[in-house]
Amino acid sequence: MSYVFVFASGVVDITRLQPILENGFVPVVKAAIPDIVSFPFGESVVFLLFWSFVKDNKAILKTSLLAILISGTFLVISLIIIITTLGTEMASLATVPLRRVVMKVNIADFIKNIDALFMIAYFIGGFFKMTLNFYAAVLLLRSLFVVKNKLKIILPAGIAVYFFSITFFTSILFQRWVGFTINTPIIHPIFQVPIPLLLLFTILIQKRKKQRLQ
Repeated sequence: MSYVFVFASGVVDITRLQPILENGFVPVVKAAIPDIVSFPFGESVVFLLFWSFVKDNKAILKTSLLAILISGTFLVISLIIIITTLGTEMASLATVPLRRVVMKVNIADFIKNIDALFMIAYFIGGFFKMTLNFYAAVLLLRSLFVVKNKLKIILPAGIAVYFFSITFFTSILFQRWVGFTINTPIIHPIFQVPIPLLLLFTILIQKRKKQRLQ
């Protein structure tokens, strides 16, 4: 709905998308790998842990591809709106570009609080993302240490995450710097490529051993 308000407010300028591929595909590929591939699409690797609890394995691939397609489409639309509204320079400098976009909306008095509504939706989305990552960590620790009661892991892990977040990440700017300078190019690819490949090779080796024994 916020996208509709943005277009209706008349702040979108399609010409800000130009020039397209001014320097060819090489700069686009360099910008996409590993940054965009790792974040946000690479973060879907966390669902590997949840897939192990799914009974209908045939539905996993179809549902996952559909979810990535839908989320990718919304991300592309969001990026187009951000660039056509703010321009490339302002969009690259904004801490939360979509919030800057929403602040430009001025249609009527009944939507004058749209900025507050956007921030609420923004934090709700962040909450669900954080919850998925935290629950995946709890399931992983539970399987590693063979703990039946999840509360024995949830409470210590929650306390550890809380104190680490308020002591280490002193501001959102520092958090974003750590994310884009350390996590995205260095830490995330380790969990997104080598570890899944290692698990895949391990599974293939185990299958071959079972076939030979049979």
